[in-house]
Amino acid sequence: MTTMKLSDFAKGLETFSHCMHDHLNHLNPDQNLIFSPLSIRMAVGMLRMGADPESATALELDQGLQFGESSVSQTADNFEAVMKAFDPCQILKMANRLYIMEGQTIAAEFERVLGEKFHSTPVSIDFTSGTAERTINSWVETQTNNKIKKLIERGSLGADSRLVLINAIHFKGEWSIRFDEKMTQEDKFYPTSGTAVKISMMNQLEKYAFAELPDLEATALKMNYSACNLSMIIILPNQNSDLATLEGKLSGMSLETIVSAMSVVKVAVKIPKFKAEFSQELAGVFKMMGMKRIFSEAAEFGRMLDPPTELTVSKIIHKAFIEVNELGTEAAAATAVVLMVRSLPAPEPHQVFIANRPFFYAICDNTHGFLFVGHFTSPPGPSSHKCGKCDTETSCKKCETCTKCKLIGPLPLHKFMKRSTANFHNTNCQLTACWLLFLLIPLLAPVHASPPAPIMADAAKQEFARRLALFSINVYGKLASLKPGENLVFSPFSIQTCAAMARLGAEGETAAQLDQGLGLASGNAEQIAKSFNQVLATYQDSQILRIANKIFVMDGYSLAPQFDQLLSKEFLSAAQNVNFASSAQAAATINGWVEERTDHLIKDLIPASALNADSRLVLVNAIHFKGSWVHQFPKYATRPDTFHLDNERSIQVPMMSVKERFGYADLPSLNAAALELPYKDSDLSMLIILPHSKTGLPALEEKLRSTPLSVITQALHKTQVQVKLPKFKAEFQVELTEVFRKLGMSRMFTNDAEFDKMLETPEPLRVSAIIHKAFIDVNEEGTEAAAATGAVVRMKRSIMSLEEPIEFLADHPFTYVLVHQEEIPMFWGSVLRLEETASDPSEHEEL
Repeated sequence: MTTMKLSDFAKGLETFSHCMHDHLNHLNPDQNLIFSPLSIRMAVGMLRMGADPESATALELDQGLQFGESSVSQTADNFEAVMKAFDPCQILKMANRLYIMEGQTIAAEFERVLGEKFHSTPVSIDFTSGTAERTINSWVETQTNNKIKKLIERGSLGADSRLVLINAIHFKGEWSIRFDEKMTQEDKFYPTSGTAVKISMMNQLEKYAFAELPDLEATALKMNYSACNLSMIIILPNQNSDLATLEGKLSGMSLETIVSAMSVVKVAVKIPKFKAEFSQELAGVFKMMGMKRIFSEAAEFGRMLDPPTELTVSKIIHKAFIEVNELGTEAAAATAVVLMVRSLPAPEPHQVFIANRPFFYAICDNTHGFLFVGHFTSPPGPSSHKCGKCDTETSCKKCETCTKCKLIGPLPLHKFMKRSTANFHNTNCQLTACWLLFLLIPLLAPVHASPPAPIMADAAKQEFARRLALFSINVYGKLASLKPGENLVFSPFSIQTCAAMARLGAEGETAAQLDQGLGLASGNAEQIAKSFNQVLATYQDSQILRIANKIFVMDGYSLAPQFDQLLSKEFLSAAQNVNFASSAQAAATINGWVEERTDHLIKDLIPASALNADSRLVLVNAIHFKGSWVHQFPKYATRPDTFHLDNERSIQVPMMSVKERFGYADLPSLNAAALELPYKDSDLSMLIILPHSKTGLPALEEKLRSTPLSVITQALHKTQVQVKLPKFKAEFQVELTEVFRKLGMSRMFTNDAEFDKMLETPEPLRVSAIIHKAFIDVNEEGTEAAAATGAVVRMKRSIMSLEEPIEFLADHPFTYVLVHQEEIPMFWGSVLRLEETASDPSEHEEL
């Protein structure tokens, strides 16, 4: 091979290396990388020899592997020259091998080229035997001094496998100038993010080839090995730069340019002793580099077998190892290309869904929409923050005044909100409660038996679900903006149901504002009530989702007959008289009813301070959900794993894991992926929307406001998915007056409110508070959730001041929804942070 051809080959390999490095770095952020571009290029170069001449497959490989204008014979000659160049070298060994399925015949020309140019001979093997992987791996281990093990994983080969092309490289070289082991000392190493760590640092003061590279904002050092003209070049970003910046510029400067800038000078060298291993299935990388056809049904590899067989690449596997110490360097790499026959269906590739960063979620009813909604951003437990009272940087156990130092405890009676935490606990549950107080007050009521409701027309179901989803997104947006960076969980259906009960007693501008703000499909009270009855009746006998409504009325007062009839018939809500003047006893009665309906998960919904002699009604809705996954997460698979708080910070959390067929969708317009986890014996499921970026939750939430839920659910398709999801628990309580005002429903809180249809003897009434409380617990068995919403109505002359709610702390972003088949948002939430925990992740209560 001429010097010109050698130079072209080296330039092509360098260009290929930069491209491969960029993609591997993107796929493996913040990880140590080690790979052999020569090994990868040589293994896939053998594959190129079997492509049909002048085919689209051949063209893609020539371009992607950077073979330039070389003919296939010239390319083969180039690889032969490389093999021969290193034949005499005792510290670098390369080997190629072709394994072929027993009973298959290799094409004569393909066998000749691989033998002459790549020094590879074919070996027949039965890929269906249990020993095929072991045989291949044993050869690789031998060629790499036992540094590359288990290159081919068990189950990778089978009856449809036809060929495996393998390259292996091993290098073990001593420095021409060795480091003195006595000079190796403990020193600090500063990662790009995080705090400094102590490592073993080798030290040397000698003459080396060195260069300052201002264009790269870096310096370069060349350290030679004792044989074969091999060396290690280290490029170190300057202190005012970083590795990402350097790597972004490297592709624009050749190694030849860097080496030519070097001069031999005395250099005080400090480099760490280190060892690294790396493994990657390269199909995704090759596709990103433009080589897609080889993995498809259109692949053209007619020159490999005799007779020609339709083949496609199923895997390209690469493993590498390096160890650097005082004596020198040992490195190894191996690449395997697995080809299978196209006439048999390829195993379905599985998606990977790892919720290791903040995400959005919802629990949905497939017919009626969102039940619970939230986002998850952080784990529970102590957080690292500065306490203004006790001046501590970690969790404060003594300070009782710092809200960030408290975990969820009993809600003070004078507060309407308390901090929410996300916990990695052991039961799964989701629960919400909402109440409306009228100088008037709404709360939850038990579900009464009633005749089966008529089936809601499909169009009406879709419209109800669409409007509830829109209301959900609107409330979610307001809560997220009011409480940025916090874990969030609420039940839009609970809030809407409770407020809709109040709407039945409203008229005039108050009714119009509620119709608009709640997204109701009709302005007619009876039609509104019937639309909610369709949902309530659906779950009247459900064993996993219970919804209850109730109205508490001041002693001595009676409901207007029409209002009472609509609530009892359509909302399945019974009225109960209580003496609000005895506030503590009244609150205990209401809270006892809520606690019972939510399986004791929602406690102290109504503070006694919210009630007095001017209170007239409390409207309450409560929801309790306890469902088991269709595909449960095995407890043994739950183990500590990384959860990314943002681009710089991460912690270890109990991460559940399962591989099954789930509804999955890639959502490029949202820069996110969606996953649907169904519950047993119901149309309910949890929808998780995971941003691709570690810091992408805020942008995702913004886009969700203009994206109908149906767009996401319709994009879901069943496929094999490797799911990793943290166990978490969250609790949230909020007074919703400000949220309702921002959604255009302000009149109900003023002395101009028109609620003349509630009481038999009308009095001027206004809403004094809308309080919502929700809880969710997700673990291996499923989910338990609860929510309650209450509205308090009082006489207009009474003014009640509510203290600012306590903010809750959330540490890491993701979004979730509990959804029904027809996209009704039942629960909605988001979590942004997670806390490291030393507890045994396998221990948890039974669902």
